[in-house]
Amino acid sequence: MTATIIINRPAGVVDYLPDIGAYFACLAAYNNGRLHGAWVDLEEITSTDDLQECIDYILASSPEPGAEEWAMHDHAGLPDCLTHTEWPDLTDLAAYDDALAEIGDDADEREAFRLYCNDRGEIVDVEAFRDAYNGRHDSGSDFAYDLADDCGLIPEGITWPVSCIDWEAAWRELEIGGDYTSESASAGGVHIFRTC
Repeated sequence: MTATIIINRPAGVVDYLPDIGAYFACLAAYNNGRLHGAWVDLEEITSTDDLQECIDYILASSPEPGAEEWAMHDHAGLPDCLTHTEWPDLTDLAAYDDALAEIGDDADEREAFRLYCNDRGEIVDVEAFRDAYNGRHDSGSDFAYDLADDCGLIPEGITWPVSCIDWEAAWRELEIGGDYTSESASAGGVHIFRTC
């Protein structure tokens, strides 16, 4: 009689497409013409060990005996620096998850953080991100106006000549000068980042 090994499914292995996640496939099954893998919800894991446990579960439940190699075949909500390879560093995946936990549930900030990591080509420190992030604005020209106002350059109650200023040109100067960049926001408008 053969012993049956019961494998407990880790909480991170899910049956749905997570907002922040990766699909890990068993390469032994893949190389034999079978699809076997699962989505891992990165927001359900708390460490690199948890992530490795999810991958180990996927391999242990493979229809191919002795499966030991995996690859990330799909992803959701991850920055480009984590998706350029099928074998991302699990420490980087966990670090991204930790950073999102620190950022919280604000959808604009989460999207902006992903875009900022894309721009930098690495998972950045949340404090450095917050120092650079200037929020979501309707446009670059709206940000230029708000910046001028915040700097006290627009006197209260004065409409002329402020109403005649080309704020789009003012934004272009901020962007061309290399002080600020923008990325399109999925909810409309742009995310603005200070570069210096």
